[in-house]
Amino acid sequence: MSGPTAAAFREAMVHCAPVTARFALLVAPSDPLVGSASARLEALAWLRNQMARRGFQVSIVGSSQSPLVDLEGIAGRISSGDSVLLHVSGRLVARDSIAVSATSALALAALTNLLAARSPGYASIVLDLVLGDARNEPDPVDLLSEAVRWLGAVEHGYSVLAGLRIPEDGADRIAFTRLAMPPIDDGGPPSTEVLLSSMHDRAAATGPNGTGAQSFVLLRGARDETIDGLVAQALQARDWRRVVELRLERAETLAAVAQRVDELTGVARILRVELRDPDGAIEILEHARTLDPKRAGVFEGLRDAYEASGRAVPIDPDEYAKAFATHRRAGQMDAALLDAMLLEAVGAAAPEHTAMVERSRSVGPMQVTRPLDDAAWLALRAPGFDDDVATLLAGIDQAAVAVRLERFRSSRRVPTLDSANRLDPESTVSAARTMHWAARVLGVECPDVYAGAEDGEEPVIPIPNARPSIFLAPRTLSGTSAKQLAFLAGRALTWYRPEYHCMLYYPTLEDLREMVAATLELAGSDGHSINPSTDTGEMERVLARHLGDDARAAIGDAAARLGGRGDDGVLERWVRSAELTSARAGLLLCGELKTAIAGAQLRSSASGRPAAERVTSDLVAFCASRAHAALRAQFLRLPS
Repeated sequence: MSGPTAAAFREAMVHCAPVTARFALLVAPSDPLVGSASARLEALAWLRNQMARRGFQVSIVGSSQSPLVDLEGIAGRISSGDSVLLHVSGRLVARDSIAVSATSALALAALTNLLAARSPGYASIVLDLVLGDARNEPDPVDLLSEAVRWLGAVEHGYSVLAGLRIPEDGADRIAFTRLAMPPIDDGGPPSTEVLLSSMHDRAAATGPNGTGAQSFVLLRGARDETIDGLVAQALQARDWRRVVELRLERAETLAAVAQRVDELTGVARILRVELRDPDGAIEILEHARTLDPKRAGVFEGLRDAYEASGRAVPIDPDEYAKAFATHRRAGQMDAALLDAMLLEAVGAAAPEHTAMVERSRSVGPMQVTRPLDDAAWLALRAPGFDDDVATLLAGIDQAAVAVRLERFRSSRRVPTLDSANRLDPESTVSAARTMHWAARVLGVECPDVYAGAEDGEEPVIPIPNARPSIFLAPRTLSGTSAKQLAFLAGRALTWYRPEYHCMLYYPTLEDLREMVAATLELAGSDGHSINPSTDTGEMERVLARHLGDDARAAIGDAAARLGGRGDDGVLERWVRSAELTSARAGLLLCGELKTAIAGAQLRSSASGRPAAERVTSDLVAFCASRAHAALRAQFLRLPS
């Protein structure tokens, strides 16, 4: 995290801002004409929960015959600068009061005057009222306007949302509020001004019949200058850096740890999604984790932020040691084995972990019961997979490959294939048989397999040719164990899936950017959103010759969505996801983390591809994941 956001974070973490309190005062007299005592308690319990989850300290008055006296004691805690939401529910009588009992009433103006005496930073009032005597009252619209005028909130600059209903047997005393209340989001404590506006909009969208209100009205007060109001104003202006700075400051004003963690989690999402600062998001979330080490939302946010930054989520060996013990006690031996493999890989294995791994070692790869289906690939894919990119690359594959082959041929970069070196599926060479076996498991067409003449950097080398083909380096043909071959085959053949295939011909990130940007332009979308480093005009002209009508139709919608995003990081995430997914496929087939890690070191990284260390860290984390354990249980024959 850099710039003013980082400075704001560090200052907020070491300097406690003046504490701003948020109060929700619920005035709800126990009036039998409005509803039963049990119904009142249920309604107020719901409203208390709604306000508490929004960061308010909630107080309820009305059960006694002197609610104003009770409210005076509670209001004494309000200080200048605090934010207050006053919610009043009850039976409107004499136009300016609500009933406390059959014979006594509470003047609405007294509530406002009591509130104003405390000089809060901002106050908003909700009136959820029912008619005292529907037979003798005038037009509800006029009556509601009168009640709001008697309330006197406008003179103090307070916002007011008021609703008036005809009483019905069994009706909820806060029916208007309950229906108008918006869902809780991760924006933190709302400005009461904005909350009332949202409630009014929801009520207006639902209509009087939906809310049960004969009339409802919103009167806007002065602008909310509390920190909640400033956050709302910055949010409306989409000034994300200002939003982050204010919310970090606000986090220190929240009394409950859970509320502070929620606030920090929301800030991290803005950093990652809106400001594209995943490293800053990680810094915020790591602090949130110190406040609440067990919060699931923090772990989910950290996972997404680490993935967006291209970094692997740190492994905590203690967590996996505990998971190992838990799985073993529950008789979940394969899950325990995967935990043990991880602990061995990170150098934290105890003798019991090592013993389980050693007992599980076998000479051959895993026994697969059936080919992987679409659901299996969904579980196998690393974060960063994108449906629109997948549709685009699968649709453009033939044309993109044809363009690349033209370039290779003109530069004489296409190797000559000697049929004498082709290895048939029935070949006695183990590597060739493993390739065909892995292709069946992964659900791809196996490329032609050729025996390579020389050892290069790669043990398995895709050949840029019109017909899918690969070279197996001499060291792969002999001296490589069956498990190693299974990993190499799984990793190599993943690239022959339709969504990945053209990446064999466009191996660097910049190659892919140029081709995808040109494709978007041809489809009438914005290719500049992909941010290619070179002019794509020539690529567009060449692609246009090979791109048929069917292919254009296949990529149309995906191209429009992709070009409209303005997300220049989508291909970087896609490339990383593809590379990690291919290694995961190899791990699933070989069944042994140690073998997979060794195999991951054998592949050199093209420009823009993740380094071997990043692939390794993902393999370690994926090994003990629920997704991997579920795939093994569903598709492999595991020891009983």
